[in-house]
Amino acid sequence: MSVHVNLSGANKLMYQIQQLRKNFPDEVKAMYLEVALVDIETYAKNETDIPVDTGRLRASIHTKYNIKPNPKTKRTRQKLMEAAVKAEEGFPESRRSYYYTVTEGEGESRKEKTYDGTLSANPDEWNIYVGTNVEYAKKINRQGGGGPNSKRTDESGTKFPKGKGQHFWDKAVDNGRENLRKEMGLLYKRIQDLLKKSKNGGGKP
Repeated sequence: MSVHVNLSGANKLMYQIQQLRKNFPDEVKAMYLEVALVDIETYAKNETDIPVDTGRLRASIHTKYNIKPNPKTKRTRQKLMEAAVKAEEGFPESRRSYYYTVTEGEGESRKEKTYDGTLSANPDEWNIYVGTNVEYAKKINRQGGGGPNSKRTDESGTKFPKGKGQHFWDKAVDNGRENLRKEMGLLYKRIQDLLKKSKNGGGKP
């Protein structure tokens, strides 16, 4: 289960992005990664939406990338650092494999178990993937509820309140798409302003 965020129908913005990719590739890569880490990954892990029993599904969600952005604008550099902080980790140049550990079982049977969460997708410099390989993620997104081994119940004895977590993934994708549109529009405007200042002798972009 992975994310594909597109801007179909936004012809003007798509044209702007293509122009930025040609002339300011580092800034666009940084923005893509920021949106993936914060607006999709972190959003999808929101505890108020996703059902949490062992925490395996939430822990498995991650961003896979093979990119080394070097943004030249101060604001974009700052936003990228904020993205790394919100993802609760440093910012390596790439993330191709991913392992995570959760605590499972109860009482004396409680133990930590490590899973291989690596996504099968192979990112290049312009493709970043956010996803999970947990088999029950699609079921929870479709109808809500806990994982297959969940023992958590509400007052009625139901494993999770009806619909808990439903569309958690769809909401994360929509959030990423909306913020990508906003951030790319802002980035385009900032670079246009810098170019105008440069032409007027106000410094280099």
